[in-house]
Amino acid sequence: MGSPPPTPKPNRQIFDPLDPNFVDRNLSRNSRFVNVRNTNTNVPVNNYPPSGNQPPRFHNKIPSFPPVWTEFKTATGQPYFYNSITKQSVWQRPLDLGDPNVQVTIQNPQQNVLNQPELPKLEQVYAVKKIPETSWLIAFTTFDHEFFFDLETKQSLWDIPDQISDIIAVLIADGENNPDENKINDGSDDNMENTRKRSSDEEDSEQKKKLKTESVTEALISHSEKIQEFKDLLQETDVNPYSPWEKELPKFVADVRYTRITHKERKRAFDEFCRVRVVEMREEKKGKDKDNKNAYTKLLEEETTYRSNWEEFSRKFKNDPHFLDVDLKEREDYFKKHITKLREVETEKRRLEMKEAKDGFLLLLAEKHIKRGVEWSKIRRELESDKRYQAVRTANEREEIFKEYIKQLSVSDDKQRYKDDELRKIKERKAREAASLKERQEHVRQEKSTLTRERDSTRSTVLRKEAIDTYKSLLIDYIRTHNVTYSSKLPSFERDNRWSQIAESLNTNDLKSIFDEHIQCIYSKRIAAFYELVEKTCSPLATYDDTIAFIQDDVRVANLGLAEVDLDRVLRKEFAALQKRRVIIAREELERCLVENRFLEFHVRNAVQTAESNAKEEKKSVDTADESKFINMEEIKSVLKDDKRWNAYQIFPEDRVKLLKDHIDNLVSSIKAEKGGTIDRVIAIHAGGLKDQRDDRAKYVKDRDHS
Repeated sequence: MGSPPPTPKPNRQIFDPLDPNFVDRNLSRNSRFVNVRNTNTNVPVNNYPPSGNQPPRFHNKIPSFPPVWTEFKTATGQPYFYNSITKQSVWQRPLDLGDPNVQVTIQNPQQNVLNQPELPKLEQVYAVKKIPETSWLIAFTTFDHEFFFDLETKQSLWDIPDQISDIIAVLIADGENNPDENKINDGSDDNMENTRKRSSDEEDSEQKKKLKTESVTEALISHSEKIQEFKDLLQETDVNPYSPWEKELPKFVADVRYTRITHKERKRAFDEFCRVRVVEMREEKKGKDKDNKNAYTKLLEEETTYRSNWEEFSRKFKNDPHFLDVDLKEREDYFKKHITKLREVETEKRRLEMKEAKDGFLLLLAEKHIKRGVEWSKIRRELESDKRYQAVRTANEREEIFKEYIKQLSVSDDKQRYKDDELRKIKERKAREAASLKERQEHVRQEKSTLTRERDSTRSTVLRKEAIDTYKSLLIDYIRTHNVTYSSKLPSFERDNRWSQIAESLNTNDLKSIFDEHIQCIYSKRIAAFYELVEKTCSPLATYDDTIAFIQDDVRVANLGLAEVDLDRVLRKEFAALQKRRVIIAREELERCLVENRFLEFHVRNAVQTAESNAKEEKKSVDTADESKFINMEEIKSVLKDDKRWNAYQIFPEDRVKLLKDHIDNLVSSIKAEKGGTIDRVIAIHAGGLKDQRDDRAKYVKDRDHS
């Protein structure tokens, strides 16, 4: 069962309707299609296109192809099954064969064909045609429909695929020009008559006439008109733009305008229609809401006053259409805003009336020539008959206005004095303003002078910076070696166009200083290259006499440009300085290695704790514990060998061991300064327990920053 079943070789031909070699000779290619002009696709003549890339659907049911499985047996009697379409053999019984208890009829000693139980009368494929030079078939159903099937991708489509549309157009044109050549009467097709479910000749004739009429009609309609007709169909069927395509599809699927465009075009047109319809519905709702609001506002203006309340209004007009058309949440809000507005108007009206009454009463008092010191009770009787007196509502208001008037009379006596004071104040203010203006002008003048100086200084600074940058660029172009002088190169500089700008902004001292910096930079780079050569050639302990033979011919030595007299002296000096620095750097790196090594700290800590534990067991003082017995130097060295900084200092073995021991002693001191197993560094530092470690760490950081 591990190997695939063999491919059978039946001794008779299998007439399979889905076999690409099978052709129904009684069917005409021209009778199955309508050539839609001015479009890129041919639309099948049916109203049940598949959705997307799904298989064709017939009356909302998935059709099943005629059985194409055949049962065979191996030489040992093991059954297997062969598919005539896919040319595949399987051991397991296919689901298409139904119940395995179905009776089997033996065709011959080597081949058994399963008798399928009688199926309901559903739409099925009864014939297929192979489209020349392609992997596509055209399948014809018992309900006089057709669809396309790709043998490679197993894809079924109602619409003519784009890749074979040109071939189908040529076949249809041939069928129209030679209609008689497509009709071949062959008695060998009698075996297929039992499987066909065709309509009567009269219905077929009427169907052909109808298809011909529709094809002529569609040929006269442009592609854009077909899409517009489909959108009109959606408008006529009152499609809900908020519902999905699948829910609205039954409303318009039976209309002929549905079949005149492809499925993708239908979906795209449906989406466009929904977007436009949603916008229209929103605009309609906005207009309707606005009209309802205006009608409700008019109702409020006609039926309410500033004393109205919501409970009485809503109870009185609960059945009024203008009241009901407004949203429940907005009715009370609009009512309250309207009443608030009415009350504000009423308040302003009363305020104006009170002001007018007060002004009239004051004018009445002025006409009576009332003097200061007159009592209100005496003068009130003379004013009671006047309408301006009665316009003030209450007696308290009248008395307050009278007192205010008397107060104004007392103030009027001092008017002249106030006027003189105002004139004096005006003169003083003008004098202060003039002095302030003069002071401000002087301040502005000083600020302007300061800004001018700063601007000139900034401009000179910018010009100087630009001149320095230009001068450095000039030096890069002309100076290639450090064995030159300023005076020797000055004639070359003066011939350059950039020199005039440089000479205007920089004096001679600046020019010589920048020139010397450039020369020193070149020399420093060449000395750095020489250092790199020495580091790659010899160790830090090598001598100059042993190394010079290997480096004297190198181009980096020649680039130093030293004279023969000074060459040996300068090289010896630089070599000695470099070797000294290399030793210092190696020592610093080793110290950093010891500080960063966590195993060393762990090992020493463990040794200290072990020594203290032994001292306690022996009932001795912890201070007398000897941790050196528990420190394994060889183990520590074996761990440090993995660090290149430890190996780099192996040229000084004694100094390296001394540094290691000193670091271990510092670790022991710092660990003993701990308190109760937890380091209290603040106390330890102030107590002096971590002084050595602190000094060493500070020295290490200082040396590292310096290097």
